[in-house]
Parts: sequence; structure tokens; C-alpha cells
Amino acid sequence: MGEDASPLSDNYDALKEGTRVQTQLTGKPFNYDFAPATDYYLKAHLFGDIFARDNLTYADRELVTVSALSGLQGVEPQLKAHIAGARNMDVTEEQLQGIVVALATNGLLSEADRLAVLLEHDAVNE
Repeated sequence: MGEDASPLSDNYDALKEGTRVQTQLTGKPFNYDFAPATDYYLKAHLFGDIFARDNLTYADRELVTVSALSGLQGVEPQLKAHIAGARNMDVTEEQLQGIVVALATNGLLSEADRLAVLLEHDAVNE
């Protein structure tokens, strides 16, 4: 068990903070105008209420997210976005490759391959 996150202040604005965090991770303002409820949920709840907490760094959260998404089929666009987010948070290629190794070492070969393919594809296209 890790440390609990610090309490949020009474005047904490989850939408404002979530928008800031999401922009930092993606490297640009992010907008889901076509799905306003989803846009609000992602910014206010995911990035504002959860991601902005101070008990893990953004890099740590991205490593966890990349690891989890690697285990799911059909979420390659989200996985690719979080690989980019991890890199934006200074996660190293060695750390990302470490996820591939950990997955493969634990018998999760298709999951390891899913991540390895996206990491290789991104490396070729840089």
C-alpha cells in the first residue's frame, strides 16, 4: 500500500486542473466537442480528480496505464496515445521496453507483442 493522496482544497476546480493535466500529457489542448459529456468526464474526473492526485507522478501513472492497456485487445489507439503521454512525461524507452519484458516473462506473450509492435512502429516513424 502506498501513501494516500493529499486532500484537495475546498476551492479545487477538477475541470480546470484536469484540462491542464491532460494538455500536459498530450502536448496540446484536447477537445471532444463531438462528445461533450465524455470531454467533461475525462477532464474533470479522470485527469482532474484522479490523475492530478499527488500520490503518483504523471510518469508513474502513464507506466501503469500503458501496462494495463497492453493487456486489452482493441484499445490500440488509446495505448498509442498513452505511449506518447508516457514519453511526454519523460518515461524512457528502456522503461517502456521493461513493460514488454515483464509481460513476456509472466507468460503474457500476446500482450507483450501488442505493446512491442506499437513501440517499434512509433520508433520507425519518429
